[in-house]
Amino acid sequence: MAQELTYTREEKNTGRLLAPRSILKATVFNHLSYGVEKYAETRDWYMDIFGMDCVYDDGKQASVAFGTPRREIYIRKRDNAPIMDHWAISVADFEAAQVEKILLKWGIKGVAWDGDFAWHARDDNGFMTQVCAEVGVFPGAATRGWTTDGRIPTGPKASRPSKTGWKATAVNHVTYVVPDYRRTRDFYIDLFGMRVAFEDGLKCALNFGPHPEDSIYLVQGDGPRIDHIAISIADFDLRKTEEVIKGLGLDYSDDGDSAWTLTDLNGYRVQVCAETGVYPGAARDFFHQIRKK
Repeated sequence: MAQELTYTREEKNTGRLLAPRSILKATVFNHLSYGVEKYAETRDWYMDIFGMDCVYDDGKQASVAFGTPRREIYIRKRDNAPIMDHWAISVADFEAAQVEKILLKWGIKGVAWDGDFAWHARDDNGFMTQVCAEVGVFPGAATRGWTTDGRIPTGPKASRPSKTGWKATAVNHVTYVVPDYRRTRDFYIDLFGMRVAFEDGLKCALNFGPHPEDSIYLVQGDGPRIDHIAISIADFDLRKTEEVIKGLGLDYSDDGDSAWTLTDLNGYRVQVCAETGVYPGAARDFFHQIRKK
């Protein structure tokens, strides 16, 4: 009789890879891959709004970076834009050969070379989830012989003051819509040692890394797809942040007491958030609202 499960499990009929203990230890979102029609304009928007630094640009794609440890958004031209088509998660003590053996041992799908510091992999939904070192990853690294030579900007092309005065510090969360949030929750807990910070039976938040933490919000729905992202900024103040948004004429809406939802130049939703206090459903949770109308 054919084995129905796609990878080895210690618990039958569940989404668990193994009994509660993690295989690897996630430390940060290494990068998010963002497909757009106009990469240069999008690069400048994230630099000007969130104070991100441009750390790579080859004329067709760029990477903007923020936070410590460093997170990045890879901005690339795509025909089906705008779309977040994959993410990469850094793990502690990455050693390429060892990580490959671990991924293969546990039957993770889609394991393939992605440069000397990363492996391609697929999660339980088939979504591209790269496993990376904390440093050494860059756009194009999967192309043999590709380097960063001549592709790292300097001067104002690399770093300049934001128009908002904001400084991005972390990926507050990425909202990930999936057919079975519990199965996906357990996949990420088992593989990456993520922590459940919120759960209500329809959705949950998985946190990982040092303060300020990065998070994945898993929402039950028609997926897999990334619905939106949220970026934490230092010294967030709800009213002062709104004043800045209004002053720049940005399209926005309220999203709880610790965030505002913006629309970037591609029409993609990106929230600006405090480093703590954000959780799934905050915009509609009247029991936790402290905002004065």
